Amino acid sequence: MKSLWILLLLLGCSETPFAIAVTFPEAAGLKPGDNVVLRGLTIGQIKDVDLADRGVVVRVEVQPKFAAHLTQQAHFRIEEEKLVTGKRRLVVEPGDPPGAALAAGASVAGEALPEDVIDRARGALKDGAHEAEAALKGAVDHARDQAKGLGAAVLDPDTLPPRTRGDTVDLDQPRHYRARLVAVEIMETTADGKSWDAMGDPELMVQIWVDERQVLLVDAGSGFKAEFEDAVSEAFDLTDKTRLQVKVFDRDATLNDEVGVAELTPTAADATAKRVFRLAAGRIQEVKLTVEETP
Repeated sequence: MKSLWILLLLLGCSETPFAIAVTFPEAAGLKPGDNVVLRGLTIGQIKDVDLADRGVVVRVEVQPKFAAHLTQQAHFRIEEEKLVTGKRRLVVEPGDPPGAALAAGASVAGEALPEDVIDRARGALKDGAHEAEAALKGAVDHARDQAKGLGAAVLDPDTLPPRTRGDTVDLDQPRHYRARLVAVEIMETTADGKSWDAMGDPELMVQIWVDERQVLLVDAGSGFKAEFEDAVSEAFDLTDKTRLQVKVFDRDATLNDEVGVAELTPTAADATAKRVFRLAAGRIQEVKLTVEETP
């Protein structure tokens, strides 16, 4: 027990990610930048996926404070995160009993995916690519037709900012909560170690979504961190199933690069307690926000 506390103390004093390698029979769509999740909490990211003698080796980087939860009896498996887009995640399930903590650089075996899950992932990737190609072609054709009548240049839909979409708000029955963005900080490189932008620092953009409705869109300027004085969302209501997402992007001239997506399920008690949420996901180092009652 004493050695475990010493390990935790040493890890807590280091900013160097804790890295291990997990071998799987098949990558099943897992790629660098995908999340590593323990009990629903994002604790790290996939650094690299490469071929091994009998399968693939996945190099994992975990925040040092969570390293002690990676034990010799832990199970590692690949799951669907977003079926439509084919996005995957690596899930860590603690062992019972947990066993000794893994050493940095350790190599462990992951669990094989059931064949039907792999087939669904391949099908989703194929269908999603066809649908995206058709949708993009339709949008470009529509913009070209409009431009012909106006004599204007054709707009590339990928260069346009994300649009708000969602339900209708009844102004006679106002909603009772809103999110306030406090600060955001991202890692200085992408998951493969490259710079975010060849032209300089990333141009950060932050969205906040409540379920399927975008309630906040704010430009955070150039750099790896930003603080906000009055970044307040549209009003919304809270239930025990309300899901709030914070999406961070690097704005680009052609296609915005996703830095990370942090998720939480806030409650009315969090708003009453004025809780400050501190979240990390993907290449988001930290995002701070609160949920508060509307005045």
